[in-house]
Amino acid sequence: GYMGTLTHDDDLMMILPAFQTIWERHGSVIEFQIVGGIGQADTLQALKELPVRVVSPRPEEAEYPLFMLWFSSRLHWDIAISPLKDTPFNRCKSDIKFLDYSAMGAAGIYSRVPAYESSVRHLETGWLAENEVGAWVEALEALLSDGSLRTQIAQNATRYLYAERILARCAANWLKALGTLLDGA
Repeated sequence: GYMGTLTHDDDLMMILPAFQTIWERHGSVIEFQIVGGIGQADTLQALKELPVRVVSPRPEEAEYPLFMLWFSSRLHWDIAISPLKDTPFNRCKSDIKFLDYSAMGAAGIYSRVPAYESSVRHLETGWLAENEVGAWVEALEALLSDGSLRTQIAQNATRYLYAERILARCAANWLKALGTLLDGA
């Protein structure tokens, strides 16, 4: 599965040949789901050749926090992907997709870019792939063929989310940071 916005067409198109290869090898045993929008006609045309299903929440569920409730309870992805080109704009992004995918219990494949390198531990809490088609084919093949690795990565990521990143765990850090800012003001 893939979750993106209208600004992520280039990221998705970067790895689309990997999905075409996987489709040719595995045929009807896979379905590719997309949450979000596709902004360019070329992307839509390319996706028509693949077993793609676009899924969307109801309009009232489209904003956080209801979106996350819908996303984590309604979708059941074995593998979730987050391709991200290494651009100046993307270098400013957070690892929110890693956290979202961890909350839904999916094994994630992420571009090896700063947004994910700081939190995803390769082969432990996710798969970090170079931004080249061969690396994404390798990652997809490995997680499709090895159910125990897929399950282990998904469980580790969910454990990491609840042990390290939920508000109850991070509140002390936020209070400390705010205290430091106020002391300096």
